[in-house]
Amino acid sequence: MSPSYEGKVKFEVIDVSTQEHKDAIKGYDLGTHGLVGLSPDGNLKVKIPGHEFGKDEITAKVKELLGN
Repeated sequence: MSPSYEGKVKFEVIDVSTQEHKDAIKGYDLGTHGLVGLSPDGNLKVKIPGHEFGKDEITAKVKELLGN
């Protein structure tokens, strides 16, 4: 994680091979891969479906999530 996001953003990788995690992401319409950004209260704020995205797209979504 970039030091500039310290205390602002928590990054977590979820293994969707378990049924519990498959069920947890079902509502995000991501298939089996993707990135989601949630508000502190758990509401979906940003989403990148698939797995063909890079640092620039992730950085843009983090800025969107933070309101920058």
